[in-house]
Amino acid sequence: MRGTGFTIEAPAGWQVARTARVVTARRGSALVSVSVFPLVKAYDPAIFDRAAKELDGVARRLAERAGGTITESKTTTVDGGKIRAYRFEAKGLQTRVGFVLRGKREYQLLCQASSGDPDGACALLFSSFSAA
Repeated sequence: MRGTGFTIEAPAGWQVARTARVVTARRGSALVSVSVFPLVKAYDPAIFDRAAKELDGVARRLAERAGGTITESKTTTVDGGKIRAYRFEAKGLQTRVGFVLRGKREYQLLCQASSGDPDGACALLFSSFSAA
């Protein structure tokens, strides 16, 4: 699937929807999505530690708004670069979110499911993401 400045893969048979800044694939209550946000200045990987602290706060607020708390936060690699990734549970949904910063764009990778990782969708989202 293609979106503004990126490509991802989703499990076969999932229903796909696109808007100007979001690509979503769904099956039942499970979903994966990538949202694109503009950055004021181009991201410099040299400031990753500072950016990670800011993203930790963003993830905490996302979890709180959903009625949950962060259960995992880590630095990992997606598309050849370091990212911050988080997990939380709220209202019966397990959520995994990651923030990929490239150039003047922030990509928010999101995966939600009522249990586990149906069809390996979360793993596929994070392993297949590629910024163009």
